[in-house]
Amino acid sequence: MMKGLLVWSHSFCRSTVAFYEGLARAFDVPMRMLFWMRGFSNRTAVGYSGNEFEHLDMRFIGDDLGAAHEEYAAHRHWHHLFGTYQKGVVFRRMLLQVSKEGGHAAIATEAPCNMQPFPRSLLKECFISTALRHKVTQHVRVADFVVNFSGDDDGNLRRIGWPVAKVVPCGYYSPPLVGSVLTPRTSTHWRDFWVLMTGRHQWHRDPMVLLKALTILAGRGVRCRTVVSQDGPLLPEMQRYAGRHGLDVEFAGFVSYERLLELYQECTCFVGTGRAEPWGIRVNDALHCGAPLAISEGMGAVKLVRDYACGFSFPRRDAAALAANLEDLIRDEKHYLRCATAVCRAAAECRPFVKAGAVAATIQRRFPGWS
Repeated sequence: MMKGLLVWSHSFCRSTVAFYEGLARAFDVPMRMLFWMRGFSNRTAVGYSGNEFEHLDMRFIGDDLGAAHEEYAAHRHWHHLFGTYQKGVVFRRMLLQVSKEGGHAAIATEAPCNMQPFPRSLLKECFISTALRHKVTQHVRVADFVVNFSGDDDGNLRRIGWPVAKVVPCGYYSPPLVGSVLTPRTSTHWRDFWVLMTGRHQWHRDPMVLLKALTILAGRGVRCRTVVSQDGPLLPEMQRYAGRHGLDVEFAGFVSYERLLELYQECTCFVGTGRAEPWGIRVNDALHCGAPLAISEGMGAVKLVRDYACGFSFPRRDAAALAANLEDLIRDEKHYLRCATAVCRAAAECRPFVKAGAVAATIQRRFPGWS
């Protein structure tokens, strides 16, 4: 019988902290969190709150072996959930120790993901298949299971040795942004159709796919106003491309937190174009603000669309497919409103405590030692 949950977390990230708290509530046990990386996630730099979890029992220990042994001695008979097993010398060691002494240890983390462009991608592929697989062999063998924060795709977990029987499909289920409001979309939003894309513009996010889709739509006489926020190494290329093709795109740059909430709450549709992203938390942020989603299959967050039909998915790097699906939404009001209605259900069911309850039930059904 579970007496408590000691979470050995990778970092203080709101995308996981609330979910872990939800797991402990679902298991009906106390929780304590230990952190390998110091400080709050870098999202505080753009206005996110850093104090929404002050009520939790937490401690940073990093690679302090003495502190780790102290915590383990005090919580030896609790269940242990590790948010990192590839990095962190002490956390990796403690996972093996818990198992060696007959305790229950599991893992909750992303699957490996190759986010490098060619030719560095070749080296990363070799690392995942050989060095990483060897590095985590013992941890995979002794862990009770792994909660896959990368969604439904377990291919890269299997590549490093995880048997399917040990994989629990999940994803990231973060709380709504502080101060945000779920804004159900209506015919008014559809009539003034405009799409939003946020996040740093980097190779693995592949933002040019959206601009190419807009060019295809323009060639068909379909207008699609677009707002693109943030910056990144690909931004100059994007601006030049939009100018050459006369696209109706506003490059808003770095916006205030308040303005970001407005964009999420007012856009007609949110687009995520990632070609190689374990998840994509900005998709959750848009969902919780009521936006229908257009999500690439290169993102773990495509799970949200597949599970709830709250928008559509498209093959990674496929601008023609994105254009075709956007055109369907632009031309078919009923189709758009069906997606908008599904968003409200998805937002309710994807709150961290709700989703954690469902995942906890799956864990208890499949792994009796966690009851």
